[in-house]
Amino acid sequence: MAAITERQLHSLQAQLHEREEYVREEIRKQTLDRAEASREMIENVGDDADKSVADLIVHVDNAMIGQQLSELQDIGAARRRMQDGTYGVCADCGQKIEYRRLIAYPTAYRCTLCQSVRERTFAAPVHSTL
Repeated sequence: MAAITERQLHSLQAQLHEREEYVREEIRKQTLDRAEASREMIENVGDDADKSVADLIVHVDNAMIGQQLSELQDIGAARRRMQDGTYGVCADCGQKIEYRRLIAYPTAYRCTLCQSVRERTFAAPVHSTL
């Protein structure tokens, strides 16, 4: 498998930059929207059912922002790998990560095979809730 060319690396850096800007803007919007919604909820909470819905909304918002912050951390880690020359190298097997995988998922830390093995190994078993 061929190493990533300089041109490909620049393309991936641009893709990471664009995604980072998008995620940061989404976090900013959600934070502003959340502040407004929180103000409205505080003023309009009438009973326990309303409070329960308000709590659910806050938890969902927190989960979404947490996911976006995790994505920003992944972007930062990918940039550090680019700087130290380990970008595009699988953390598990040491083989090159295919360029087409990096285009689809520029923060990829593992090759497709190793990621597949990891997902099967650490997949949570499905439990019935009934």
